[in-house]
Amino acid sequence: MIAIFHPIINPPAFDTSQSNRSATNMKNYLLHLGYYSAKDSIVFDTLLWNKQQRVTVKYLINAGIPTLIDTFRYLLKKPNLQAIALQTAKNSFVVQ
Repeated sequence: MIAIFHPIINPPAFDTSQSNRSATNMKNYLLHLGYYSAKDSIVFDTLLWNKQQRVTVKYLINAGIPTLIDTFRYLLKKPNLQAIALQTAKNSFVVQ
């Protein structure tokens, strides 16, 4: 196996807005899984390594308790739509 290393002359500067966006994306992912009260925090740490400054980022995500749906009903204001919803409920992906 041959390893080729190419040094980066001017590496990009660390941008905290990208880290905040990543944390928001993680919270949104948990939201779609039913974790409506997820909390996030980000810890930045700057290290000196071989005369270079390096940044480490830790994302701390507390998902909390998921919201589970145990009851599902159709309550539509228009009677004809209510009848259609009840007639086609057996073809739905929702398990009753």
